[in-house]
Amino acid sequence: MDNIKITLLGTYCNEWPLCKIVLNRQVIYDGNIEGTQTIDFNPELQHNNKLQITHYGKWLGPRRYDTERPDPNGPITADRAIKLEGLIFNDVELVQYAAQIPFITDRGESWFTHHFGHNGTWELEFTTPIYDWIIERFVRRQQTQSGDLMLETSHQDLWDYRNDQFELDEIERLLENHAYLFDKST
Repeated sequence: MDNIKITLLGTYCNEWPLCKIVLNRQVIYDGNIEGTQTIDFNPELQHNNKLQITHYGKWLGPRRYDTERPDPNGPITADRAIKLEGLIFNDVELVQYAAQIPFITDRGESWFTHHFGHNGTWELEFTTPIYDWIIERFVRRQQTQSGDLMLETSHQDLWDYRNDQFELDEIERLLENHAYLFDKST
């Protein structure tokens, strides 16, 4: 069975922030986030899934203001907000990738952050099997974007090195065929 753990940090200003966590239209959690809280659940996943974390109920005037900034040009001293501090799918920590997924404010603004200071929703779409999705969405994409050497693998062939050896043999052949490019004696 799959497991998801979401760790959130609520910061107080007038009240603790309100949060709703929904997975595939099923409410997993709906309430205040007081300090650090972890929501741990074992969902029945579909092939295509949608996880939503919504910060709601924050006031920005005229009756109440849930952000304090004594000096208009100075720093915020208190804020009713939520920070996504942990996102674990089947024991794999993914929070470091959270800022790659936009948080959409209730005004339609798109922010790439794991700090939800406005009312809005952070939405993650993922597929199962989860390990394949993690590799495709985060590992391969990151390697492709960085230009690093990438050996193709998945959790299904993790201990089968035939494909890796084939790719390494191909790299060795290319290096041998182009060795003259690296020869500095001429």
